[in-house]
Amino acid sequence: MVVQPSGRVVRDRRGLEVIVERRIPVPAEDVWGWLSSPAKVRKWISGARPSVVEPGERVELVASDWSATLSIAALDSGTIVYAKERADGSRAAADAGPRWEHSLDRLVAAIGGAKAPALEPYLATQRPYYERLAMDGDPMSWPPS
Repeated sequence: MVVQPSGRVVRDRRGLEVIVERRIPVPAEDVWGWLSSPAKVRKWISGARPSVVEPGERVELVASDWSATLSIAALDSGTIVYAKERADGSRAAADAGPRWEHSLDRLVAAIGGAKAPALEPYLATQRPYYERLAMDGDPMSWPPS
């Protein structure tokens, strides 16, 4: 099974950042609960602890070997969730990208009451994509400041 990657790796003054997003057809208030409640976070991502940065807008998830910022934006048709994680290099981006693609798909499944997808297809098909983006640069990366 091939799972098509959709994220980006951007380079700025601080280095690399992996960015993955998902559109969820649910109101932002409901999605926020899935990002900020420790009990709900455990249902879609293991080993992470949420820490609210901006109530209703941004939360930091911290695990033993990574941390990421998740933010939400309300849309007319639901909510968009952005996951952003700093990467030390192309190999770290190759790990972070598939992990966030998988985690956000697990979030969508948890919210919808569907079966969660397996991790292996994400790792097998997406690592080269994210590693290449990190090495070559994302054509949509932020302009230099």
